[in-house]
Amino acid sequence: MGVFVGFHTRNSAACCAALSLLVIPGLRAIAQDHAEHQDTIETVAHGEHQMTPEMLAVLRERIPAYQEASEQQIRLEMKMMGPNKSRYLSSDSVQGDTAVVVLIHGFGPTGDRVMTEAVQPMAEIFPTAMSAGMSMMGSEHIQKSLDDVRTAGAKTVIVVPMVSSRRNTLIYQWEYIFGLREHGGYYDVPRVNTDDRIIMTDPPAGHPLITRIVLDHALEMSSDPQSEAVIVVSHGPIYAADNQAQLKILAAQAERIKEMGGFWSVEGLTLQDDAAPDVRATNVAQLREKVAAATAAGKRVLIVTDLLAARSIQWKIERDLAGLDYEFSVKGITMHPDFTRWYQETIMAAMKQ
Repeated sequence: MGVFVGFHTRNSAACCAALSLLVIPGLRAIAQDHAEHQDTIETVAHGEHQMTPEMLAVLRERIPAYQEASEQQIRLEMKMMGPNKSRYLSSDSVQGDTAVVVLIHGFGPTGDRVMTEAVQPMAEIFPTAMSAGMSMMGSEHIQKSLDDVRTAGAKTVIVVPMVSSRRNTLIYQWEYIFGLREHGGYYDVPRVNTDDRIIMTDPPAGHPLITRIVLDHALEMSSDPQSEAVIVVSHGPIYAADNQAQLKILAAQAERIKEMGGFWSVEGLTLQDDAAPDVRATNVAQLREKVAAATAAGKRVLIVTDLLAARSIQWKIERDLAGLDYEFSVKGITMHPDFTRWYQETIMAAMKQ
């Protein structure tokens, strides 16, 4: 079976840049040792696809931010996403009937490297491929990953979706591609073709190890927890019902962080970063109100996220909070050693199904 697979004060660009270079100790060499085995393909960039009126209508229906956008604006945004990619991570000697395929959004060169190093140790045990990209207009990269682990002997494939929550349009797209949903979160691209047994795991959100990672990032900034207000900022889904489900997960996580860390308060908030502009603006206003209220109460504000990568939407959060007093951890959860542990436990749990 195969497997498919800093903290800084506000406006501290130097610290942010330094943190972006951090990797989990000891894993860089492993990745370099297998460089000759890594087979990478890139598909056509989203923005290079020819858009038919039917395609544009579907995208505008399913992505609120596209409803008033022109074709040029949609194509530009898709082009900025870059192409979908498939990369095989295991050496030729790794064979087995259970494999892993890791699905990721794509975080740029630094974020993708950190993610690869987090999952690389398990690629020494299971044939492992990684598919990166939004999969908005194609699924060839995922098919390539499935074909690669099949060549290594896979009959069961554990698919690990690296998104913050199951209530998410990207995971809806992936579920559609694997035949687990009637329609995708974006355009209904071709589904993959495989005879292998597919096991799709749960995303990281809500897992105790992820809670501990977020807590650790808060504690790295903390000096007096009882006088500190922690705000956990999440990317958030597009739709209201999905957002309510995500807020419940964040509320439970915040309660555990407050109990374990002894903070004055801990709250969770979603930005709904890909939602319609007015929806996101409302969430930003709530975030600013929370920061201002805690500061007015004499508390030091610590902001952390459950974002996977360090170079995600952290820069937007800093822009959103301009003029307020707070401390901010720009770290993504993949930078913490416990993320690799979460990944390993996720694979082990899937093998028992």
